[in-house]
This record gives sequence, structure tokens and C-alpha cells, in this order.
Amino acid sequence: MSAQEYSARKERYEFWSVSTLHLGALTFVTLNAILLWQRGEANFIIGALYLLTFVHMGFCIARNNFSGSRKTTWVLLVLALVISEGIRFLGYIFPVDQLSSSLMSTPDIGHYVGNFMQNMALMGLNLSDLGALIFLFILGLSMMAYFKINNKGEGTLERVVVLVILLTFAVLLGSALFGAHDVAATTALSQANGTPPAQWYLLPFYSALKAIPDQTGGVILLCIMLVIPVCAIFIGTPKAKGRRLFLRILMVLALTSFAGLGVLGAQPVNNNTMIASQVLIAIYLSYFVIGTFLTPRPEN
Repeated sequence: MSAQEYSARKERYEFWSVSTLHLGALTFVTLNAILLWQRGEANFIIGALYLLTFVHMGFCIARNNFSGSRKTTWVLLVLALVISEGIRFLGYIFPVDQLSSSLMSTPDIGHYVGNFMQNMALMGLNLSDLGALIFLFILGLSMMAYFKINNKGEGTLERVVVLVILLTFAVLLGSALFGAHDVAATTALSQANGTPPAQWYLLPFYSALKAIPDQTGGVILLCIMLVIPVCAIFIGTPKAKGRRLFLRILMVLALTSFAGLGVLGAQPVNNNTMIASQVLIAIYLSYFVIGTFLTPRPEN
């Protein structure tokens, strides 16, 4: 392959793979707002975007490519996950009603918060739903920033096609694997046994709450699971074949363990699921820890 052909192929690869999520973010923010009265459909669109986020992350890890806009996209996605999940999982510690009352009693801004919450209630929304919407709004802002920087408008139609293909894959896969466990976002976050009901796209993280008997420890572990993917941008490709093979095997194990955590997140809490969750979480975290320290990515 000549240098010119390689350059053209690389440019084509970049065209198809860079910032696909940015293209559809605002579209689905608008679509979600239109479908607010149909909570099931709107909630599932949010779930599909979560899964699409994980597909994007897995793609970057598999290609070991976090250069340029990919790195920015990665950090934005992790930030969006942390913020939206942080709001949702506050209900595990503070009941949503109690948290709403506390916000409405805040000096100066309590009145505005109260009106906002009342308007949300009229649409069947609560703070849990707001967490998912924040995820979409952050993606929307990142998309606007992307188009501001890349204002040539080239390849827009082709990126739309790519997005539709990926979103269709995400919806079908999520429906087939986790549709039976999906619940409305307006459902109370705490059941009688103290275990929050899980949307299908949150199941891997709920397993962290079940892996440790101590409630505070479970929340801390959950936060670590959300934040640690940032470390992937620092993982390089080892030159030694043996070490490179080891890292790839560890990556496959980490992705498999994440899927396994999704299955365990839907199971009742017992000693067996607790031990299994601890083992799988250790494998999931080990990829990012070992990869970051043993194969540091050189500075660009």
C-alpha cells in the first residue's frame, strides 16, 4: 500500500469514526422532549444513548485511539455519565421526595426550585429523570462545540447514516438483553428491600451497590467504576508482543466482566452474587489500573 493510499484510507477511517455521537446529541435531546409524555419510549431512547456511549468507548479502547477530538469526546462522555448517574444515585442515599423538599427550602432559590419541580411533576418527571436529561444536554453542548470547530459541514449525511446504524444496533441489543428489566424512570428509587430498581442500562453499576454490604462503600465503589474509564486515554500499546497480547486479553476480560455485572445487577442480593460481583469488578478495574501504569501512553 502506497503512502497516498494509506493516507486516504486513514482519512476515510477518521471520517467514519470520529465524534459520531456528537452528530445526534441535539437531535435526541429534542426527540426526548417531544416524547416526555410517553415516558417508556423517552426513557428507552436515553438508555440507547447510554449503550451507544459504551459502544463508542469500547471502539476507542479496541482501536487504542484517543487522539484529538476522540480524547475530548471521551472526557465529555465520562463527565456526562458521572453527573447524570450522580443525580440518579442520590436517591439511593436520600429519597427523592426528601431531596426535593430540601432543595425547595433553600434560601433565595427555593421558590424557583419549587416551581421548576412542580412543572416537572406535571410532565411526569422527577430528579431521577433530570439526571438522564443532563446526560443528553452535555452531549448536545459537545456537539455544538464540535460543529463550531469543524464548520465545513463535510460528511454530515454520511455521519447521520452511521449514527442511525449504531443507534438501531444499540436499541435492538438493549431490548434483547435487558428489556425485561427496564422500568419507568418515575418509579421510586428504593424498594422495600432497600435495593433500587434498575434501568437496563444502569445494571452494571447497580451491581457495585450489591458487592459491598456497607452502603457508603458501595456508593464509593460505584463512583470509582464511573470515573475510572478516564484512565483509558493514558493507556498505550506495548511494543513487546507478549505484553500487548496480555493487555488485549485483559481488555476482553474487562468487557466481559462489565457485561456480567449487568446480569448480576438484575439479580437478588445474596452471598453468591456478592462474591461474583466483587470478582468481576476487580477484573473490570484491573484493566484500567494495569494498563495505565504498565503501558503509559507517550505525550503527543
